[in-house]
Amino acid sequence: MRNSPSSAELRAHNNPPAALPPLAALPIGNGRAHFGTHVRELEMRARALFPQIHALTPLVEGEYFPHLSSFASLGQLTLGAVSHLPCRMEIAPGMSSLLVIPHSGGGRWKVGDQEVATYASRSALLVSPAGGVGFTEGASSGLYLSIDAARLGRVGLAMSGGVRVDFDLNNARELNLRLSDTVSLQAGLEIAVGQIASALENPGLVPMLQLEDLFHRFAALLLAPGQFLQGIPAREATPSSGELDVICDRIRSTPYTPVILSELEEHSGYGRATIIEAFRRRFSCTPVQWIRRERLSRAFEEIRESSDPTRIDGIAESLGFVSRRGFDRLFQYHFGIGPLEILDTPAGRMH
Repeated sequence: MRNSPSSAELRAHNNPPAALPPLAALPIGNGRAHFGTHVRELEMRARALFPQIHALTPLVEGEYFPHLSSFASLGQLTLGAVSHLPCRMEIAPGMSSLLVIPHSGGGRWKVGDQEVATYASRSALLVSPAGGVGFTEGASSGLYLSIDAARLGRVGLAMSGGVRVDFDLNNARELNLRLSDTVSLQAGLEIAVGQIASALENPGLVPMLQLEDLFHRFAALLLAPGQFLQGIPAREATPSSGELDVICDRIRSTPYTPVILSELEEHSGYGRATIIEAFRRRFSCTPVQWIRRERLSRAFEEIRESSDPTRIDGIAESLGFVSRRGFDRLFQYHFGIGPLEILDTPAGRMH
């Protein structure tokens, strides 16, 4: 690892580029990019979402440190796109484990005597609670997941059919996106990035898309691929009618809390794909669509019974609809009438 700038880096400082390379394509987009000329600006913006960052140090001399940066956060997920001169990043010890999935570019890390590297479309990086030192340069972007160990354990149980999976979160290492000769996570990650784009534009979709749960699944596959590629224990192809009724009743019993498919897997004994297929066959929709329909119906009944237009916001929010505008649009689409209108509409006219 090097701690002093190279002659090429010094030349880059003495003759700074007229324009920084464009930020790599991420949902946060260039339109939300921040431009600064001092490394402390970048450090403060990064630490707002990554408090474990201890310090950013330029690998070029002088005060001038041009950079572009965009950051966004969705729960335990953080997205970042940066373009800057080479720098050194210190990560303080004592944090939770962090999964770094480059979308473009890459970086090098040193944890104790261990050196690891990660590159977009090829590998991810586990940064352990021991912290470490990272070296980045040029334009790069990526996804960052603060791993919840308990949640990872529950996801592992669901994915393995009830078999406990031990995940090593204490050793920093590079994680290959190609899990085997025939299995790669790259395509799935690209789809997930598209879902993130939708969630950033429509915050109300966040609990429905269950992105944190999805990325803990990616983490489980990256950390222990051998546990899941050997096959899941055989079980019934699809839930029986009675078993599906039990799943639906469980969802109905908690109308005011988010429903996580991993929890349904754990309690039903069926996998995510099997549950989705069962809902498609019986209800012609996915579980998420069915849950939305059920909660819209609950909202309809509560609004009609309350006869109070001022309670609509509270009812919608309690049922998981973050945006009132989005709730009104879904309500109108589902019932053919707006929530305010049902207060003056006889129940017999509704279907």
